[in-house]
Amino acid sequence: MTDTVACSLPALLLERAASTPHGVAVRRFTLGAWRETTWAQLRDEAAAVGTGLASLGITAGDVVAVVTDNGSEWFAIEMGAQGIGATVLGFDDDLSPATGASLLRGARAKAVIVGDQEQYDKVAEMRHDLADLELVAVIDTRGMRHLDKQDRPDGATVLSLAHLRSRGAVASGWEAQARSVGGHDGAVIATTVRDAKVHAEMLTHDQALTHGRALADALALGPHDVLSTLHTFAGGAEHAFGVVAPLLRAVPVHFGEAGLLEQGLRQVQPTLVFTRPSWLASISDDAQRRVAGTGGIKAVALRRGLIRRPPATVARTKPFGSINRTVGLVAAGLVLALFLAWPDGDDVV
Repeated sequence: MTDTVACSLPALLLERAASTPHGVAVRRFTLGAWRETTWAQLRDEAAAVGTGLASLGITAGDVVAVVTDNGSEWFAIEMGAQGIGATVLGFDDDLSPATGASLLRGARAKAVIVGDQEQYDKVAEMRHDLADLELVAVIDTRGMRHLDKQDRPDGATVLSLAHLRSRGAVASGWEAQARSVGGHDGAVIATTVRDAKVHAEMLTHDQALTHGRALADALALGPHDVLSTLHTFAGGAEHAFGVVAPLLRAVPVHFGEAGLLEQGLRQVQPTLVFTRPSWLASISDDAQRRVAGTGGIKAVALRRGLIRRPPATVARTKPFGSINRTVGLVAAGLVLALFLAWPDGDDVV
């Protein structure tokens, strides 16, 4: 598939929704079933989130932080915020409150969207140290009563993501604004952990698209591929693999359910998996142990090649730019130790 000429990520989403509205953008395994989100649905969700944020005072140049698992929610939040000119800061929820507060304070985040009550409690613990924070939205509000209130004692608006979307659903103008976002505008603040320290770098839309295109080319990513990722999109590599490359090549991304990741991978049969090499090695070792312990008819079938033997883990390096970041990928049964790094951006922390 030929890459788009869009100059920003939300503009690219609009192109995908127009050209393949019913194509699957995201599949997520939840509550025992795979649930699909099409490109058109993802566009609509992004528009609702973006206009909802705008209705609460988020404007171009503001920073919206995302502290949640990956999935269609992250896609919609990121595209929606970027469509109104905001920059998205993502970081893993296992960071300490002090480190999280440092990131949010350094980026001067004006809004934070969290996954659930546990993540909300962490943000609440940081709240006294975040003078710029005006808005907190919660995706999964189970166990949280009386959430949608505007009169918080600390001055911040706290509401559910569903409420935020409902505010945006009645607004208009997001698509026109999304198309006006420029390639030199800030897209994401990518966070990585190096030498036990968290580093944050600003990437423009041009840079994010360049990284995603280079990765898609290096992997020969095409419509036959099925991607699966087990991590958040906080880092530059994660973001290129899980957000930008699929957008560029219209490839669906699958997200497993915590605790059922192996089951999800068996059902999806992905051609590319984003995870840590150590996790892949443990999966491969477990598969080889099961094969070694197989008896009866199945053992005979394996010996005669009637059923495919699980591939052993094969490690090799695939250089991509400078080498300072390790990403594990599975392609056609081969585990690639893919070392990725991005051109230096603007340090914000």
